[in-house]
Amino acid sequence: MKKAKDNISHKYLSALDEYINKVYVLVLLLIPGACQCAGLAYTFEKIMGWLPTVRWTALILFDATCLIYLAIGIYLVRTGFKDGFVLPGKLKSGKIFLVVIMFIQFNFILYMIPATDFWGGAFYFVVLTAFFLDYKMVAATSACIGGSIIVSWFLWGEIHLPNKNEYFMTNMLDRVICVALSLPTIVLLTYLIQHFLVNAKKDEMERNNEQVKKVLSSVQTLSEKLYSAGTSLFQISENESVSAEELSATSEQLLESSNLLENRTEESMSNLNELREWEAVVASVQSNVREIMLHIQENSEKLE
Repeated sequence: MKKAKDNISHKYLSALDEYINKVYVLVLLLIPGACQCAGLAYTFEKIMGWLPTVRWTALILFDATCLIYLAIGIYLVRTGFKDGFVLPGKLKSGKIFLVVIMFIQFNFILYMIPATDFWGGAFYFVVLTAFFLDYKMVAATSACIGGSIIVSWFLWGEIHLPNKNEYFMTNMLDRVICVALSLPTIVLLTYLIQHFLVNAKKDEMERNNEQVKKVLSSVQTLSEKLYSAGTSLFQISENESVSAEELSATSEQLLESSNLLENRTEESMSNLNELREWEAVVASVQSNVREIMLHIQENSEKLE
């Protein structure tokens, strides 16, 4: 019974819920995994002597935090599901966790690695959080990353600002425009996808509900007519002297089928697949009605 109930619940998940169930594992492992790959890459560069100004203590601390983030991500994945659904509390914790590690790791790399163009990596960090289609989460990440870029220009300008030549102002203006336009665009895109995806599913469900109501109304009307016919036939069968027992048994069966059909009609609001099964019952009942009517007509002619 519980398994059947779970199956029914899965059928009525919204499109957004189904998407989150699938992407939850991917994102919580992808982002910490990407941090781990970055740690391995920087460690390799340090060993090769390509990062002479980076201290080993900072790099080891960075690698350790990457391992911790990966462990937390695995923990959230292993404990985040119940009966195949992502728990709301775990989903919220996962989103907060991702925003925090994005902010920490971006700033860690920003001040540890002397990379002039690392500001361009901001878009990768923000896009990764957009997988959840939560525009608030993306907006928070964009604000943290964008703010970190601006602060780094003041605190470590000799590394993160363009070369101070005749093109300095042009390059700075290009950077400011790129950051100011790209990050809000990602937030807006996430909001539009989330908004229209939810509304599209809602409209589809409303249209399906209207069709279901029409079908159920038709079936209920038919069941009421069958019940009325069964009652009349039952009364006629009591007055018939020929095959009275046979007619009475058939009529009682007809009444039971009609009552059962009416009950099933109400229950089918939660499971539309049962309607197809009961189409056969309706057809059988109609066939029985026609046979009984013919039988009654024959008996009436004989009595005359």
